[in-house]
Amino acid sequence: MTQPTITATPQPTDALDEQYSLTKILTIWAIVAAPMGFITWIAVPFLEPRLDVEPGFVFLIMITLGLIWQGVVAYTILRKEVVPFTWPGYNKRFKSFWMSVIIHGLFNTIAIYIIVTLMILGKL
Repeated sequence: MTQPTITATPQPTDALDEQYSLTKILTIWAIVAAPMGFITWIAVPFLEPRLDVEPGFVFLIMITLGLIWQGVVAYTILRKEVVPFTWPGYNKRFKSFWMSVIIHGLFNTIAIYIIVTLMILGKL
């Protein structure tokens, strides 16, 4: 008589339960924040005296390009997390986020009222 072999099949991990490591968070932050710092402190001051347009317009165009870059990064991250990248997959992710907001909403509301009250009392 032979014994049946039991093989463990890996369970699919739900992407909603996974959290990013600190390294991944800081990497994403650097990918998004570094271009904006470069635009604000290096590119705009370099371009303003060399272009024959209003300085505010140069700043506006460059910051808009930086915001487009942030949108591309956000889209790329969302595309990797929501598999399949369809409306039902996105809605599942979106509803999971809002359910956590609703569950923790009461605590957040009470904390906001306490903070605002302390700020008002601190100004008196």
